[in-house]
Amino acid sequence: MRLAFTQVFRSFFATLVGAVLLPVSSYAFDPIPPKPLQGISDTAQILSLSLSKSLERLLDEHQNLTGETVMILTLKKAPEEESLDAYTIRVFDLWKGSTPKPPSSVVLVFDLEKNRFGWKGGVGFDSLLLDRGADHVGKQIVVPELRHERPDRAILLATRKFFELLESPVFVNGKFDAEIREGGFYETFTPVSVTKRGGNWWIWLAVALVFGGLMGHRILTVEVHYTSEGWHRVSGWENTVAYFRRKVSRAFNKRPPNLKTGGGVSGTY
Repeated sequence: MRLAFTQVFRSFFATLVGAVLLPVSSYAFDPIPPKPLQGISDTAQILSLSLSKSLERLLDEHQNLTGETVMILTLKKAPEEESLDAYTIRVFDLWKGSTPKPPSSVVLVFDLEKNRFGWKGGVGFDSLLLDRGADHVGKQIVVPELRHERPDRAILLATRKFFELLESPVFVNGKFDAEIREGGFYETFTPVSVTKRGGNWWIWLAVALVFGGLMGHRILTVEVHYTSEGWHRVSGWENTVAYFRRKVSRAFNKRPPNLKTGGGVSGTY
């Protein structure tokens, strides 16, 4: 009788605990979509069909040639109950189970709501990518493109950069760029951060010219002469004209200048 009561109590307690903890565990973490068959889970629906197919072919060819698996996930809504890094690790742990070589796998996660980027590689694979600068991809490529409301460019350029870091044959032989062009992407592969940084050279040039002009004017207006009419400050324009006249005169007159004494070049005495 006591044994039967104990079994009933344990069954009831297990049911009660399950009823309490199951909803909590369901909402404790954000759900992860199943691993995509073709390497891309575009839940945010950013890429066009043609670009998505082109990228799928590139991911598949890279895996066939190297044994390395690159997987992509786009999120329209950011994870709420955990950081993007923690979510990316969970995605990697779930998806890597069905890959041929889990250590040679990498997951790229694009958070389009909060303009963030996360990635995770297998054991030993992540250290290789870190040494080659993978941690700069988010800051230098993904985030600037997302802030300019170009999530499609962010996905394509970041994936292209990882192919470059992995020294993929698909990238080295130019197949990546050609395939993406065929998919309908005709823009430059230069990140917007580099374009914007390089496009401001004329501002610095204008500042340098203004600063140089002000300094030159200051230097040319410090010359003062005492004449019969009192002190006379030579204007910057007069000094500039006199300077260029001397340069022109010396260019056409190669004879050494004669030594002259007395008098002056300014005013009358």
